Amino acid sequence: MSEVILLIDCNSFYASCELLFRPDLKGRPVIVLSNNDGCVVARSKEAKKIGIPMGAPLFTIQNLVKAFDVVQFSSNYPLYNDISSRVMNTLRRFSAVIEVYSIDEAFVAIPASADAVAVARSIRATVLQEIGIPVSIGISHTKTLAKIAAIEAKQNSEGVHSLLDKEAITATLKQLNVVEIWGIGQKLAPKLQTYGVFTAFDLKQTDKNKLRKLFNIVVVKTALELDSIPSFALEEIPRFPKSITCSRSFGKPIEELSLLQEALSSYTAQAAEKLYKAGGTAGGVIVFLTTNRFSEPYYSNSIYIPLAERTFYPPALMEKGLEGLSEIYRKGYFYKKVGVTFVDLALTTQHQLTLFQEQFQIPKKQKELVEAVHRIKKRFGIDAVQYASEGIQKLWKTRKDQRSPLYTTLWEDILTIRI
Repeated sequence: MSEVILLIDCNSFYASCELLFRPDLKGRPVIVLSNNDGCVVARSKEAKKIGIPMGAPLFTIQNLVKAFDVVQFSSNYPLYNDISSRVMNTLRRFSAVIEVYSIDEAFVAIPASADAVAVARSIRATVLQEIGIPVSIGISHTKTLAKIAAIEAKQNSEGVHSLLDKEAITATLKQLNVVEIWGIGQKLAPKLQTYGVFTAFDLKQTDKNKLRKLFNIVVVKTALELDSIPSFALEEIPRFPKSITCSRSFGKPIEELSLLQEALSSYTAQAAEKLYKAGGTAGGVIVFLTTNRFSEPYYSNSIYIPLAERTFYPPALMEKGLEGLSEIYRKGYFYKKVGVTFVDLALTTQHQLTLFQEQFQIPKKQKELVEAVHRIKKRFGIDAVQYASEGIQKLWKTRKDQRSPLYTTLWEDILTIRI
């Protein structure tokens, strides 16, 4: 084989980002909460040890929170995204071939001739020293095996685990339940078990033609990867999205149409920023809103608005979105959430022209405005500039009572150190 795959996985990433700027909390259980401080989305190792489950609603673990003096943080995604970018940029110094798989994971390919364990140790030490984030690293011949190795790496003190030896791979796969395999999960595992596939080793040994008839190609490729045959290539260029959605639950129920319009405008602007970064345009907009499904009266609706011309221009997208909201809004309800989804996406270089177009061209002034807003937000923070329709007070905003400062993305929140 010409290369070895390393999976770098940031440990308890959101919690680690918070602890990065709060060393005084070292050793204490720390949890990060979802929007509106509802559920646990990240736990430090100390929080895991005392039995706080992932996804638990905050109100159900109050006994643990009080008994162990658990530290709580509201989610701070601008901070997490910035720290993630720093980690990924550090990884690029070790290899030109890297796939950023998620905010806290990346696959890295290195030559098979390299000392993979030594490289992994160097990566781990560098990220910890320069960024301050602890990582675990799995090493193997394929992405699937590297994911399995990373699970093992989290269990040892060194934080690095290699699955390059054939005997070690076999021993590990025999102990791994099929439900724990990357890409299999809860949906496919029960069906595989009906055919006698209970472990990763069983899946590896299963006839590939049989798997092809009974399941999809992903299962076949996964089985090949377990047999050390690379079948999932590293995606160095992020996939162009099929759709982009932005939505949040409100800090409190909202009845007024004007506040829903402000929230929708803000979410549309955020989604348009993502669309611009992806280098694409939208051909349609879906607007949706809903009340709390556990409360009466219940109401939920959505509407699709096609665009006469493709665009990434926020004011144009807001205009269509607000038109759709007016269509589905009903008085007398207290709404929990409103959101927008951009669909029929395409790169700006790939467009089906309308009957009256000779070529697709984004108006110069629109492009300049979007680029200017993007630069300002990147330098001064996402709240540095906004569109008027987003409102000022934002009474609908998601509750984040315990959010930490934006240490790395907002001038006013830069950490002050007193010596």
